[in-house]
Amino acid sequence: MTPQQPTESFSYNDTTSVESTDPAEVDLADLIESIGKVSFAALPAGFSQVTACSSSLPPRDVVDSVLQTYLHRFAMPFLSRTSLLGHCDSTYAETSDNLYSVFLIGTIIATTAVAVVPEPLSSSLQLYHFSIQRLSITLRTKAPDPFRELEAVLTLASFARAVTPDAISSVGVTTSLLPDLRMLAGLGIRISVDHGLHPCAQSPREKALFDAAYALDVEAALLFHLPIGLPEATVHV
Repeated sequence: MTPQQPTESFSYNDTTSVESTDPAEVDLADLIESIGKVSFAALPAGFSQVTACSSSLPPRDVVDSVLQTYLHRFAMPFLSRTSLLGHCDSTYAETSDNLYSVFLIGTIIATTAVAVVPEPLSSSLQLYHFSIQRLSITLRTKAPDPFRELEAVLTLASFARAVTPDAISSVGVTTSLLPDLRMLAGLGIRISVDHGLHPCAQSPREKALFDAAYALDVEAALLFHLPIGLPEATVHV
C-alpha cells in the first residue's frame, strides 16, 4: 500500500502575520520569507527519485532509504534517531499539524542528497524549497516545542554547509536563494541565550542544541572573519 503523502496546497505570497512576538522567531520568519522559491523548467536525471513537486515529498520507501544513509553518515547530534523517525512517521500521517515534521524531513533528505550526489543540484533545491514553504507556515503558530526554532536554524545550516559554490553555479541560482549561514549562526546563538541554554543547558538535548549552535557560530566566525558571538571562556562544550 502506498503511504499517504502530504498534499497541502500553499500560496507562497500569503501575507498572514507571525503570531509570535519573540524577536528571534520573527527574525527567522523574515529570513524564510526572504529566501523565496526556486522553480526549474526540468529536473535533472541524477538522484531523480529525491525530487519535490509542488505538493508532495518523495514516497515513504525512498525517504526511509535516504534517512538510513543520513543516520549512518551525516546524523546531526542535536536530533536523536528516535525523534527523527517520529518526525518521519508524522510527515506521512494524515494530520493537519505535521508541517514542521515535513520541513525537517524534507530538508534532511535534501541535505543528504547534496552530500551524496553534489551535482546536479536542482532536484535537491526543489525539495529544500518545498520544505521551506512548510516551515514558513509553521512559524506563524506557537510552537509546542520551545526549541523548535533553534532546531530549525541548525537544520537549515546543515543544508547551507552541504551546498558548494560550484554546485550553486552549475544550476544558475544566486546564493541569496539559499540559507544565509552567517545570519543563521547569529540566530542560533541568540535563540540559545533567549531560552537559557547559555550558560547552563539542563537536559542532554538542550546541551546538544547549544553545542551545535556554538559550533556553528565559531564556524561562521572563521569563515567570514567575524568575532565569535560568545566568549570562549564562558562556554563549556
